[in-house]
Amino acid sequence: MLSSMQPRVRALDVIYLSTYRTTQFCLLVFQCRKCRGIKELNMPITCSCAGQFRTLTGCDDLSQLVKTFRGIALHYKMQLLLEVVQWTMTMNGWATEDDGGEQARS
Repeated sequence: MLSSMQPRVRALDVIYLSTYRTTQFCLLVFQCRKCRGIKELNMPITCSCAGQFRTLTGCDDLSQLVKTFRGIALHYKMQLLLEVVQWTMTMNGWATEDDGGEQARS
């Protein structure tokens, strides 16, 4: 019984990770390049350690991650993950690659 639940649990973990990383990007979480501290709302442009801030999750990193999840969803036929990934790609204006007619089917 437990082994039949593992793929579903792992799919939910992947969906959670995808959603978490997307949320980080959308909220523009900034991290200091020098001390790795997270920027708070009312902080100045530079960190107290004189370091510059950068986004915690870059657009290219997130795009690559979502494309990887799309490949996983297609390969393992995870319909829910595929729907989440396609929605994320559509909302961010990332073109979905042609999957050569292969689709995840339940």
